[in-house]
Amino acid sequence: MEPKNHIFLMYCGFGPDGKEYRKWTTRETEPLVVYKDGQTSDCFFPAFLLLGIKSGKGRALIPGFGPPGGKDDWLAWLEDIFLPGHNLEAIAQTVEAFKVPPVDIWAALPYPDPDMGNFGLSTDRSLDLSSNGDRTVALKWWINRFLARWHARIKARGLDRFVTLQGFYWPRESMTPRDRLLLPAIIPHIRSLGCRSLWIPYYAVTPFLNITNPGFDITIIQPSYLQNPGLGWQRLAAAVKRANKYGAGIEIEFDTNAVYENSPVHKIALDYLNRGLPQFEGYMSRNFIAYYTGYKTVLGLFESKNPLYKYLYRFVKGSLKKIDYPGINY
Repeated sequence: MEPKNHIFLMYCGFGPDGKEYRKWTTRETEPLVVYKDGQTSDCFFPAFLLLGIKSGKGRALIPGFGPPGGKDDWLAWLEDIFLPGHNLEAIAQTVEAFKVPPVDIWAALPYPDPDMGNFGLSTDRSLDLSSNGDRTVALKWWINRFLARWHARIKARGLDRFVTLQGFYWPRESMTPRDRLLLPAIIPHIRSLGCRSLWIPYYAVTPFLNITNPGFDITIIQPSYLQNPGLGWQRLAAAVKRANKYGAGIEIEFDTNAVYENSPVHKIALDYLNRGLPQFEGYMSRNFIAYYTGYKTVLGLFESKNPLYKYLYRFVKGSLKKIDYPGINY
C-alpha cells in the first residue's frame, strides 16, 4: 500500500531532559486522528511517526542528547512504542472508535552510535558498535524485536485493521561517512521485510543529497525556518527548490509557542502553510510533508480553539486558502 504523504511526528518516551515522560492517551490522540469542529468530525492526520529521544535510563536514542544507549535502552524504546493503551495502541483505538480510515505508522530506529562501544548481548554474542558489522547486526536484531512485538500486540489482536506499518525512520539528521557505509546493508533489509525507509535531514546537510543520501525510500528536508526566523519565508522557498531538485519532501516546523496567536512562532507556522499553496511553493499537495510541532502542541491548539488547528486540517486536506496576518509581505 502506498504511503500517505502527511506524516505527524509523535514524540514518546523520555524527553531531552530525561525527566519528563511522554505518553499519549486516546483522549490526546483524538484531535490528531480525527478533526473536530463543533458537531462535525473527519479524519485528520493520515500517518504518524513515533520517535524517542532518551530511554528511562537517561541514555540517548539519537545523537546529541547525552551518552549513547545500549541494548537495555533500545529495549526500553520498544516498551514505550507498545505501551499498553498508549502511543501506538492509542492511535489504533482512536481509529477504531471513530471509524476513520486506517493510518500509517512509522517507527524511529534507535541510533547505533559507534561511541557506545560495548552494546551488550544480542542473540548469542556481545556486540561492539564501533564495528559497522555489529551495528548492522544490532539494528536487524531490534527490527526483528519490533516486528515480533507488532505481531503479538497489534496483528494478533486485530488492531492492524486500523494501523498500517509503513516502515522505519533513520534517526540521525546528518550523514556521517560511517553511516553511509552502514545504511546500504540496512535499507535493503528493511525493503525485504515489505517496509520502507524514511530520513528527515536538517537543512545544512542537504545541498548534495545526491551524494549524501544512501537510498532512502522517502526523504523530507527540514527547512529550519523555525530555528532561523530572521531568514524569513524566503528560507522556505530555498528549501523547496532543493527538495524539488532531489525529489524530497518538506517538514513543517513550529513548537508550543504557536498556541499564542500573533506570536512570532504562530506567524512562522502560517508561513509554512501559506507557502505550500499552489500560488507559492506549492508543496501542500505534491510533496511528502512531515509535521514537527513539539510535544502535544496540536492538542493545545484544539483545546484552546486556536484557528491554527483548523488551518492545519485544511492544509492536510488540500483545501487551505491563503491566511493573512499583520505584517505579512507576500
